[in-house]
Amino acid sequence: MAHNIAKGKNGKKDAYFGVIQPAWHGLGTTLDHVATAEEAIEAAGLDFTIKKMPLFIQYGKKRIPIDNRVATVRTDTSEYLGVVGKDYGILQNAKAFEFFDVLVDKKEAIYHTAGALGKGERVWILAKLPDYIRIGKTDDVIEKYILIYHGHDGRTSVSICFTPVRVVCQNTLQQAMIRATNLVSLSHTKNIEEKVKGASELLGLVNKNSSEMGDIYTAMSRVKLNSDTLDEYLNNVWRKIPGSRNEDDLEDDEMIMSEKTYEDVINFMENGPGQKIKTANGTLFGAYNAVTGWADHVKDYKGDKLKSLWFNGGQLIKKAAYSSAIELIKTN
Repeated sequence: MAHNIAKGKNGKKDAYFGVIQPAWHGLGTTLDHVATAEEAIEAAGLDFTIKKMPLFIQYGKKRIPIDNRVATVRTDTSEYLGVVGKDYGILQNAKAFEFFDVLVDKKEAIYHTAGALGKGERVWILAKLPDYIRIGKTDDVIEKYILIYHGHDGRTSVSICFTPVRVVCQNTLQQAMIRATNLVSLSHTKNIEEKVKGASELLGLVNKNSSEMGDIYTAMSRVKLNSDTLDEYLNNVWRKIPGSRNEDDLEDDEMIMSEKTYEDVINFMENGPGQKIKTANGTLFGAYNAVTGWADHVKDYKGDKLKSLWFNGGQLIKKAAYSSAIELIKTN
């Protein structure tokens, strides 16, 4: 499995750090204390800067300038990251995340993980919030994280995701995109009052979102499934995943997912971490976790697993599992 972790400043180490917990797959640097954005960025090797460089076409002995396009380049390694418009505004790594320090200073978040993918064209910071989402009145809890990522390739805008992780099995559940249209402008300003306002609004959105998700997860835990309704749920999930098999080509009792995938998901449903707990045992919440657990811990991704889990195929699977669970809740 390729990790696609970028090299840090001057190519000296992997661009990754994790707080307290071991760094992802043993790569990068671990910290044993709460970090500021500046510390996190330095520890992760993200303290490099980007500049725009002119583009040319070599035609014979002539170098013809391209007027409306420029390249984004790392100043420490001179690596090319992307092609952008001439008026493209560079958002340096430090500026992209510094407003988040407000939450850390107020003990409302802890920097957890930071890193970069590829050559450094996509960068993220993951912060952990102090409280939990609790499933009903049980001890089955979900930790709350905020993932902020942006890029230097001209295709990746600044985005914020609320990312819940079930503690007992470390499944990353469906991410919820938080629309924060003022994030980029905040990142370019030195006005601390605006940063405080932006961070407070962000936390408010996350708390509202997590409260709603807590209610939904609790509702999932109250829906009991038998073998038939479990198969119906799984078929509905795979029906929503792009590239799944065409139902018209299948036998009457054949699942849309492959036989191997079905066996792996059912095995996780019956034997996966946390699946014997009352909230998950034989419930829709257990089935939902079986799909997310399979996506996180069992599925073999071709290429970059982290990118798939956070941004691409893995999230499509989890989105399908979540929306299918919502549909089933409404019928019960």
